[in-house]
Amino acid sequence: MKPIFFVVLITLSLTACERPTEQQCEDAVKNIFAIHGQKDQSPKAWIRSCRANASTETVQCMTTATTASMLEQCEQTSVTQ
Repeated sequence: MKPIFFVVLITLSLTACERPTEQQCEDAVKNIFAIHGQKDQSPKAWIRSCRANASTETVQCMTTATTASMLEQCEQTSVTQ
């Protein structure tokens, strides 16, 4: 599962527009963890990376995603922008 997180973070880093809030990143990271069944990981490092590298638009997309394929669509959309 870790490779998908790296892909997500790379994607987030490629979209450098408006910076999301800590709460927005926390919600997105927790949603990503839930979709991939990760329960016992600390999201703090992921949240810091999200805040530094992600756009608000991508974070909102990842927060509302309900499946892994929807997360991939968020990643593809952010790369093409």
